[in-house]
Amino acid sequence: MIADDSKNCKGNFASGSMPDDKSPRVKRVFTGCDDKQGAAEYRYTIVPMDDGGFYLFATMEKSKSGGDNSSSVNKADVLLRNAVYEVLKR
Repeated sequence: MIADDSKNCKGNFASGSMPDDKSPRVKRVFTGCDDKQGAAEYRYTIVPMDDGGFYLFATMEKSKSGGDNSSSVNKADVLLRNAVYEVLKR
């Protein structure tokens, strides 16, 4: 995911990870791109399954170049993660 997002970004790119406050097994990753087409932020939540597979959930927002997506994409990320935890009961 990170490599693909980086490859598709023709401008400034950033990525990183953050802890999940509900489960140490869950991984959270973000990427951001600011190029001629605008700014984009992606948030990924990776939830492991007991059989070795995983679920991948993503939220994304685009804006004009230099825009601040953090509040909208953060709200969507929180709502999605809450729904995931409710359905999966993790």
